[in-house]
Amino acid sequence: MQEGSVVREQRKLGPDVWCYRWWESGPGGNRVHRRIVLGTAEQLRDISSARQMTTGLMREINASEKTYQGYLRKWIVPRWGNYLLPNIKAVEVELWLKHLERAAGTCCKIRNVMSVLFNHARRYDLYDRNPIQWVRQSAKRRSSPDVLTSDEVRQLLPALGPRERIMVLLDVATGLRQSELFALKWKDVDFSNKQLWVTRSIVQQVVGHCKTEASQKPVPLHDHLISSLRSWNRRTPYRTPESWVFASPQNRGKKPYWGQQLLRHHIRPVVKKLGITKRIGWHTFRRTYSTLLRATGAELKVMQELMRHSTIRVTLDTYTQAVTTEKRAAQTAVVSLFVTNNKKRTAA
Repeated sequence: MQEGSVVREQRKLGPDVWCYRWWESGPGGNRVHRRIVLGTAEQLRDISSARQMTTGLMREINASEKTYQGYLRKWIVPRWGNYLLPNIKAVEVELWLKHLERAAGTCCKIRNVMSVLFNHARRYDLYDRNPIQWVRQSAKRRSSPDVLTSDEVRQLLPALGPRERIMVLLDVATGLRQSELFALKWKDVDFSNKQLWVTRSIVQQVVGHCKTEASQKPVPLHDHLISSLRSWNRRTPYRTPESWVFASPQNRGKKPYWGQQLLRHHIRPVVKKLGITKRIGWHTFRRTYSTLLRATGAELKVMQELMRHSTIRVTLDTYTQAVTTEKRAAQTAVVSLFVTNNKKRTAA
C-alpha cells in the first residue's frame, strides 16, 4: 500500500499548484511515476487542505494494487507457482495467455504482473534475466465489442426485474460507466432540473474520483428516466440524500450492490433466455448508447459531451461546444428508440 506525496509546484503563468505524485507498474514491469494536479494554491491554502483531496484518490490507487494481487492469486500462482524461475519460458507463457479465455486487456495485465515479478527477482539478485519481455501480448481487442440494437434493448428491459431494469435503463440511456452508476447517491439526482451529477466512482467497493474531469459534467435525464428513478426511490428503503441510489440491503445500505454479481446472476441469464447471443457486460450498455447516438445522427461534439470523453482523440472533437438543448434532443432520440415504441405496443 502506498500513500504517494503532495508537493507544491510553481508555474510560469498563473498561481502555484498542488500536485499529487505516486507510482504504478508500467507495461515492462518498470516503475512509472504518475502525477495529478489537485488544485491551485489559491484554492488549497496549505498542504493539509491539499492532502485532504487525496483521500479518495489513494483508495482508488491501492484498489488497483488489489486487482494485481487478484491476478496473482487467480491466474499466475495456480499455473506457475511450482515452477523454478529458469523453467518459465517466454514461448510457454505466450501460448498460455493465448489460450486463456479472457479479454486481451486482461491478458496484457497478467503479462505485466509477471514481468514485474521477474524484475524484482533481478533487482534482488535472485535471477539474472526477464523472459517475460519477449512475451508478445497486445492489449488490443481481438474482435469488435458487442453492442445491443434498439430492438434488443426493447426486449431486455421489460424482461428484467425492477431493480435490474432501472440500472440497465439508466446505463443504456446515459452511457454511465459501471463505476459511476453504482457510485450514485440520491443527492446526485437533480429531479427539478432533470439532470444527474456524476461526482465520484466506486471500484471494488472503494470510493474514488471520476475517471477524468470531463466525467464530472452533468448528465441530462429524459422524462422517462426521471419517472423511473422516482419509482425506484419509492421502492428502495434507502432514500436519504446521502444514500446510495442502488444501496445493498446486505450491509444495511452502507454499500452499493456489486455490479458484477447482478450481471452474472440476474442480467445475463435473462439475456440468454431471450436468445440474445452477444456477450453482455456493463460497458456494453455504454457502447450501445454511443452507437445509438451515432445512429440518430447526433453531432460528434454532442456525442463527446454526452459520453463525457476528455480529449479530441476519443470522439473526434471538431465542433464548437454543444448547448444543453441539443444534448437533450440527442438523448431523447436514443431513449425514444426503446421507450416510445414500447408504450405504443402496450397501448395496442
